[in-house]
Amino acid sequence: MNPLPYNEPYNNSGSFLFRKSGVYYFVRRVPTDLARHHTTRRISFSLRTRSAAVAKRQAYEIAAKLDRHWHDLRMSDDNLLSRYQRKITPSSDTITQSVGISGVGGASR
Repeated sequence: MNPLPYNEPYNNSGSFLFRKSGVYYFVRRVPTDLARHHTTRRISFSLRTRSAAVAKRQAYEIAAKLDRHWHDLRMSDDNLLSRYQRKITPSSDTITQSVGISGVGGASR
């Protein structure tokens, strides 16, 4: 049984890294609920470095970007919460009222 409530990280080290011929690669599974947004089930590419420290820093930054991206996708797909969101369409009247402008299009005396 997986002690984590999700299938991350991809490898047991928790770093989303693997090494092939001395070069580090980033690898991460696409979450099943977001699979329809991606063309593959796994994101994997070379970090073009042989340095473990550089690879670890890059992998951390990429994983954080992916987490933010996936969070945004989940929130845009969430119909439960969308009914509580206010739909705001900016109009010239509300903009002028919020700024406190009286009389649009000319000087008023």
